[in-house]
Amino acid sequence: MSDESNPSGVRGFFKRLRAKLNPADSWLSYDLANLVPGRKIDAEILDELETQLIAADVGIDATSRILEDLRKRVARKELSAYFSSPAAFIFIGVFLSALLFIFFWVDRFFARNIADVRPLFEWMPILLIFLVSAMTMRMWSEERRAGTLEFLLTAPVHTLDLVIGKFLACLGLVGITLALTLPLPITVSLLGPLDWGPVAGGYIATLALASAYISIGLFVSSRTDNQIVSLIVTTLICGAFYVAGSDALTSLSGNSGSEILRLLGSGSRFDSIARGVIDLRDLIFFFSLIALFLTANVVIVDLKKSG
Repeated sequence: MSDESNPSGVRGFFKRLRAKLNPADSWLSYDLANLVPGRKIDAEILDELETQLIAADVGIDATSRILEDLRKRVARKELSAYFSSPAAFIFIGVFLSALLFIFFWVDRFFARNIADVRPLFEWMPILLIFLVSAMTMRMWSEERRAGTLEFLLTAPVHTLDLVIGKFLACLGLVGITLALTLPLPITVSLLGPLDWGPVAGGYIATLALASAYISIGLFVSSRTDNQIVSLIVTTLICGAFYVAGSDALTSLSGNSGSEILRLLGSGSRFDSIARGVIDLRDLIFFFSLIALFLTANVVIVDLKKSG
């Protein structure tokens, strides 16, 4: 069988493996090559690979190391698959287009004749809800739908590492998106004196809020294999946290009720940090929200693993 018929990553792995085998075990290379082409690497194929490695007298320790390396490679491939799809570019493009439209046309930046980027962060919490919901809806749901979740659960990777890996992948995409908005405040600063305190506070608030939204989205995605359901539920939960502290809702409650809503509302805490006032209580709120939903995500995945 020619090398062209094998995936490059698998071919490289088996080429290195064949180089380390004794000539008497050369038959193994043909069996290993026939295992992979046209087949998805799952728990079944890993079991077959383990059987052939042990039969070739490679050694149990060497077999374990080889299998662990293969599982980690596949796990990394699954975690990075999101960035190799056009979806990431579509989400970033739509988000930036909506943000620029609101900044220049809805809030009429030039008509205001004020050198500030307040409109940039005024709509950020609402736009983040849709960006993060669309971004996280496939992180676990797609694994279940494609049948790769079983492989991830049987891989020699701790559940927390999987959850944190997906969380950081989503946060990295948000970070790239925010970095693309930096030319906006830089351009405004060239047009007039710009107070960079609220700008820095706005970006810190955006990263904190996005992290909380991502943790919620990952938790919801782990609960269903339907991406549309995950998108809708994540949008509703994140929207509820945002609306909870809004003036429109707190004005309908009494003094004690409005205080409770402000404590639970992510929008009011976002506005506080975006004004350049970084309160430790606001940061603790976001970190607590992140820890709560990431922990719940780990518990759900562990239950699927044990079940």
